[in-house]
Order: sequence, then C-alpha cells, then structure tokens
Amino acid sequence: MDKVEFKAPTKRIGHSRDMDNFSSSPGYYLLLEFARLGCESLQGAYTRTNTPLKDKNVEKVCTFVKEIAAIFKDTPPSPIRVRFGNTSFAVFYKKLGKALPELLAKLLPEELHPAIIELKYYVQESFGSELRLDYGTGHETNFFVFLCCLFRLKFIPKESMREVLLYAFEEYLQLCRRIQVIYTLEPAGSHGVWGLDDFQSIAFLFGAAQLERNPDDLDPRHCLDFATDLPSPGGDAKYFRGEYLFIDLVDFVARSKSTRLKECAPVLVDMCRKPTWKAVRVACWEYWIDETLGKFPVMQHLYFGTIIPFDLDGDDPELDDL
Repeated sequence: MDKVEFKAPTKRIGHSRDMDNFSSSPGYYLLLEFARLGCESLQGAYTRTNTPLKDKNVEKVCTFVKEIAAIFKDTPPSPIRVRFGNTSFAVFYKKLGKALPELLAKLLPEELHPAIIELKYYVQESFGSELRLDYGTGHETNFFVFLCCLFRLKFIPKESMREVLLYAFEEYLQLCRRIQVIYTLEPAGSHGVWGLDDFQSIAFLFGAAQLERNPDDLDPRHCLDFATDLPSPGGDAKYFRGEYLFIDLVDFVARSKSTRLKECAPVLVDMCRKPTWKAVRVACWEYWIDETLGKFPVMQHLYFGTIIPFDLDGDDPELDDL
C-alpha cells in the first residue's frame, strides 16, 4: 500500500449524460464483480447457522457497525412528531461524521489508515441523507461500496465473502431498519407500489442467491406467507426469519407497510411468484442494475477516488488488487 495515494473522493456523475461514462468506468466494473462474487458465495443456502464467524476482520466490521448503532441509540428521536424525517437523524448524522475517523482507525491496521480519507465518505452516506432526511437504495449502495473497498484493500479476503454478507451486511441491514423506523426516514426516490422495495435493492439480490438450492424446500411463493390478501402458499416461511436474508426483507415490508402485499408491494409479489430462486436472482440482478446503478438520481451522489476509480488508468483493475 506504500505506493497507493489515497485522496478525498469526489462526485463524478453530475449530469445524466455522465451515466454512459459511469457504466464503462472501472468503478462500475468493480461493483458488478463484487456483487457477482457475493452471489456465488451465498448460493447453497449458507446461513449463520451453518456458517460460523471465523474471520477476525469480519468480526471487527461487525463491531464497527455495532459502535455506529451505539451512536444511534444515544440519539433519541425528537418528540416533535412528523410523518417523515425526524430531525434527530441530522444529529445522529453529525455525531457519526465526527466519530468516523476514530472508529475507522480502530477497525483498520495502521498501514491502512491513509485510506480512511476515502472510506469515511461511504460509511457516512450509508444511513441516509442529513438534508432530505431520507434513505434509499443509493445509501444501501454506499455500504456495499464500503465493503468492496475493504475487499480491495485486502482487509477482507475472498474466502470470507460469505461471512461478510451473512454477518457484517446483515448487521448493517438490522441497524438501518431501526434507523428507518425510529427516525421515520422518507423513502428516497421511491417508486411507491411500483418499486421492489422502498429502501433496499441489492439485499434482495443476495437474498435470492442465498436461497438457491436451499435444503428447506422453500420456493419463492412461500414468501407470500406474510401476505394476508393472498391465498396461503403452504409451507411456513415465517419459521425461517433470521435465517434467510430474502425472508427477513419480505417480513420487514409486511411489518412496516402492510401485510396486504398485493396492494402495497405488487412488484415484490410478482417477484415471489417466479418459479425458481435462480429466476428471482436473475430478476433482482437486472432490477439492481436498472433501478440503482442505472439511475442518475441515485448514482449522482456516489463518490469516486483511488479505491473506487471513475477514470480508467491502464488496464481494468482487479477486484482484489489495488
């Protein structure tokens, strides 16, 4: 890392015409490759039950997220009730920004401390917007990018990708759900009932990959077990809450919006009606590329630097080689 020069990242997507440059950028390639690797690592119904947390650095990332959760817990919501956007989120956001350099220094070995100047931007933007008091797939993408950065920095090896998603990413999702509920964050760029979900996108992709070849005979339609406005699909998906990412995501939609999924989440219902988990994974992959990576209103907020570059400098970068 001695030869790598880290720098404060900048936003490079300032106009819709920049999206073509983004889709051919090395940063775009790195995100696709990291997502592909994540899907491959989860296929075969790997869960926390059958995947013990062994990697000490992944454990440190989990602790890092828990330390952020402690800042959230120490920042109660304002008693002034509003439909969307409790103003205490902005207080949490500022506290997080102030604490991040120290938290990242605790997380990383000293030789990676120069990278903090880039990493802190992605973590800061992972939980919502201070100004708009909202959260959406762009914020989820920032945490995904943060994990990709740790992989590129060789802080997390390829062999631990499964643990990263089952433990660190899941820890992040659980914290985000609490933040969304307590601070009543508005869905950022939501398509309403015509979107897959108000808040998450790539989480559904990883969840579908995890359920491919699952030994519990869970079909996509079993997730409709959470709906009260559809015929019972049989099975008992609710029994597997806490085991599978996709089931937890559907459960949160049902609890936070309505159990009338056909009415409030028809796109999600259609996804659950696909014949196989492979078909769901492919559809979620396309949805993530089209509705997150392919949307200017989402990607205009993403930062680019040395770890996640926008401009091509030589050959395409290798995912695990900075």
